[in-house]
Amino acid sequence: MNIVTKTEMADGIVNHLLKRDEIGQELYISYVADRITSDRVPFWSPMKKANLKMWKDTDKVVKYKTKVQVVSIKGRQNTVP
Repeated sequence: MNIVTKTEMADGIVNHLLKRDEIGQELYISYVADRITSDRVPFWSPMKKANLKMWKDTDKVVKYKTKVQVVSIKGRQNTVP
């Protein structure tokens, strides 16, 4: 829960925050196994981002296109009064 804005995070964001060290360690181990100890992936090829959800992802503006117009929706999580 964010004390300043009184918002709660979604479960997916909470899981990413709590498991970020484990996810990072798994990505590092796979990086070393694929690029350094073997030649499965070329060393200089681009890497894929982890794209973990953080606090900044709770207030994103999403745009939906309809037949008539583009609608912007600002996503807020559960707000506690």
